[in-house]
Amino acid sequence: SVVFNGGKRKNSWIDVNVARRGVDDTKVSVLARLQPPRGNGFKQVYSVGEMVSVRVKRLQLSSGRLEVERIRPVNYTLRTCDLPAPTRKLEDLKTGDQIEEALVIAVYRFGALVDASVSRPGKGDRRIRQVGLLRKRHFLPTWASEADFYVQDTVTKRVSVGERLTVYVRDVEMQSGRFSLSGMKLSPDDIEQEKIQSLRAQKKKRRRVKKVSLATGEQRRGTVKSVSDYGVFVDVGYHRDGLVHIGKLMDMYKGTWRERVPQDTVVIVKVASVTENRLDLDLIGTQKDVEEEARAKAQNPQSKALVRASPTAQSPTKDDAVQQDEKDAFFDMDLSDDDEEFSEYLDI
Repeated sequence: SVVFNGGKRKNSWIDVNVARRGVDDTKVSVLARLQPPRGNGFKQVYSVGEMVSVRVKRLQLSSGRLEVERIRPVNYTLRTCDLPAPTRKLEDLKTGDQIEEALVIAVYRFGALVDASVSRPGKGDRRIRQVGLLRKRHFLPTWASEADFYVQDTVTKRVSVGERLTVYVRDVEMQSGRFSLSGMKLSPDDIEQEKIQSLRAQKKKRRRVKKVSLATGEQRRGTVKSVSDYGVFVDVGYHRDGLVHIGKLMDMYKGTWRERVPQDTVVIVKVASVTENRLDLDLIGTQKDVEEEARAKAQNPQSKALVRASPTAQSPTKDDAVQQDEKDAFFDMDLSDDDEEFSEYLDI
C-alpha cells in the first residue's frame, strides 16, 4: 500500500511488509521507493492507502534500502492440471505443422507459453505434458503480449492467458524435449536460412572483439584514440581502450600534455593494471621521444638517459649553483662551543 505520495514526477514510498534487523535485534520496517512511471502506461499519481502491484527492482542489504517498480496486476499463468490429456506426441511434430486452438497458459514480456496438447516420453511408458514456447519475435506484426508495458499503434491483438491461437511448429528438440512455435508459417528452408544468418552474425561479432592477453608490467605500442579531461585513451590491441590518467600526464608534461600527446599519436605504454572491464596504463613516452633517446644512447653510451621533461622546464642557472654552494658550506661548518648565540638559534 502507498504510505507517502510524492506527487507527479516524484518518488512515492510503498509499504511492502518487509523489515530489517535494527539495534538489539529489533525489527525495523522498510519502506520501498517507487519511482514515477515514464510514458502513458500507468497513472502518474498514487493516493495514500492505494494498493498497487510492484516487484523488486534493486536491493541494498548494506544500507537496508529497497526499490520497486510498477507491474500490471494481471493473472499471467493458468493451471495445466485442469486441462484434458494431450493428444499429440512430440515425436510426430514437424516444422511447419499447423496447430489450431492452442491454449495460452502464461504470458511474459519475452513471449508466451502455449499448450498445444503435446506430450513427450518420460520414464518407462509414462507421457509428460510439454508446453511450447512462442517467443515475442515470432509473433505476428499485429500481436503484442499482455505483459508488455507499452505497445505500438499497429497492434490489434494482445495475447492473453486463456486465449486460443492458431500457431505453427517452428523447431523441435528431441534431446531436451522442447519445441518452439511461431505465429507465421515458415518452411524448413526459411528456418535453416535464419540459423545460418544468426551464426554468421555471431562469428562477425566475435571477430570484432580483439582477443589479446595482457600482463601487468608489460610494455606495448599503442595509438591515442581520444583525449578527455581526465586523461587519454590508448588502443593497445585489447578489447577495450586503456586509460592514461591525467595525473601521470601532468607529472611528465605539466600543462602541455594535450599538445604533447594529441589524438592519433603513437605512444609506448606500460600496463599498470588489467581486468576484464578496465585497463590502466602508464605512459613511457611517445614513440618519437623513445626513438630519440635510444639514438642518443647509441651515439654516446657514457651519457645519462635523456629526460623527457616539459618545455617549460629550465636548466640550472649560475645563481642556482651559487646558492647550492652556500648551502653545502653552511652544513659543513664546524660549530664551536663558545658560539652560544648561534647554538641557541639552532635549538630554536
